Amino acid sequence: MMKKFSLIFELCNCSNGDLADNDALEEKFMRMLTGSGFTPVSSQKKEFTPHGLTLAAILTESHALLHSWPEESRLSIDIYTCSDPAKLESFIGMALEEFNPGKYFFKVIDRNKIVDL
Repeated sequence: MMKKFSLIFELCNCSNGDLADNDALEEKFMRMLTGSGFTPVSSQKKEFTPHGLTLAAILTESHALLHSWPEESRLSIDIYTCSDPAKLESFIGMALEEFNPGKYFFKVIDRNKIVDL
């Protein structure tokens, strides 16, 4: 059976970087995905006025989403993967270093353990 995991990740009071710079934020997110072992194959984004970004990256391993609220210094990140969960651990470490949140929450869900309804 293929392993499937989801990461739900909230970063609040981020003090590193300008979250209102959508181009820089997109570049960082894609670099962190690649740096943690994921393989992005395409991406799509929606920019909001006056600021904010929703970015969807299609990965060889599945997908990753980023949502930003610069006015709140906040990011929400969701990653679904069908690969080694160590990649999620690596991504979490990179994101904490890159954005230096004052507060954060994450949960990794083993999608293989979800019971059939």
